[in-house]
Amino acid sequence: MHYRRKRFNNRKRSKNWLAPTLRSKKDAIVNAVKRIAKILPVKKVTIETASFDTQAIKTGHKIPNWLYQKGPLYDEENIKAYVRKRDDYTCQYCGQDLHGKRCEVDHIKPKSRGGTDVPDNMVASCEDCNKSKDNLTLDEWVKLLEAHPTEINKKRLRRVPKIREQVKISLVGSAHVQSMKNALVKEISEHFPVQETNGVTTKLMRESINLPKTHCNDAIAIALDTSKEIVPLDLMYRIKQVRKKNRSLHEAIPRKGRGKPNREAKRNRKNIKEIVINNKKWCLWDKVYIPQKGKIGYIIGFTGKWVYIQDIGGRYIQLSSKYKQINPKEVKLICRNNNYVIENMSLSSLQ
Repeated sequence: MHYRRKRFNNRKRSKNWLAPTLRSKKDAIVNAVKRIAKILPVKKVTIETASFDTQAIKTGHKIPNWLYQKGPLYDEENIKAYVRKRDDYTCQYCGQDLHGKRCEVDHIKPKSRGGTDVPDNMVASCEDCNKSKDNLTLDEWVKLLEAHPTEINKKRLRRVPKIREQVKISLVGSAHVQSMKNALVKEISEHFPVQETNGVTTKLMRESINLPKTHCNDAIAIALDTSKEIVPLDLMYRIKQVRKKNRSLHEAIPRKGRGKPNREAKRNRKNIKEIVINNKKWCLWDKVYIPQKGKIGYIIGFTGKWVYIQDIGGRYIQLSSKYKQINPKEVKLICRNNNYVIENMSLSSLQ
């Protein structure tokens, strides 16, 4: 039994509380600015802040003020009832009419894989399709259907593009920006002079120097000093913050693939930090070159004596269409990294 102080009246959040995910994103940006300031003489930080009308983004047009009080779930019993009614009691995977039959609701991206309960991530489904898809993502299920080209699976494949269109718009990014922007501006202003700008000003500034629309060119326009001569740039440094170990070292409850709790705090073999092959060490986030592909990537994990490699954008680099793993003999070490990976790339290649 744990003998600790009783906690009944200390569940209040502080005034400037942020969810852990948002706090982590904010801290990553602040730390990046501080690291740059150690190399370059930063005199001022310009931050572009924005407000998003998520209802207008979803509908594609501005809606009357009174309609904001009557969202899609207005007068509905719950989310599942709304989804069934929205899909007219028809299985969105195979097209079966479910009036008078068992109509289930399936998460397109499973909750166990990071999916949410927003209506756009849910569809009406028959029992057979729900069982067939099970805990798979849509891409994984498509591969399974293509491997077994039965008549029902061909029908399901024909309906996949419509489902993809439903989950195409994600509002997670806009929600995060709106929630953390004030905290970000406040914390950076404690270290540097801060000036706020907006998207309209950025667009006008970018167009005045004849730059096409890209994230990097927006950053150039935001930080532009009109009192100095503009020198065209053709190089961008992309920085990604990573972690070299699993923070859940001691998993007290059994996870998928593990039969019993991890009582001894042993690291899962997939989360090890390095392997040694033929007296040569390979570590997480080593920057490597793959001669067969002519590409640069980063080691993101191990399986036995082989490695998984991704580019800085998170896309797997494979030598075989069947396997993601690569034999370390096929790659060359460029350098080791700590908690940041940095890659320089030509701006002309991104336009």
